[in-house]
Amino acid sequence: PKPQNPKTPKPLIVDLNILDMKLEGKTAIVTGGASGLGFETAKMLAASGCNVAIADLNEELGNKVVA
Repeated sequence: PKPQNPKTPKPLIVDLNILDMKLEGKTAIVTGGASGLGFETAKMLAASGCNVAIADLNEELGNKVVA
């Protein structure tokens, strides 16, 4: 196998159930939610039963995300 670059960070995978957060029915506002880390955070929160509102400078992409 190809050796990994020691400077390459390992991916961080967070399961919100492990953190014992009760998110179902809660509401979260995610800034930068149309792409990248904000988008992934919004998806994870929504999958946990949380109501999610996103805010982003890119209105067009934001509208695609919520559609």
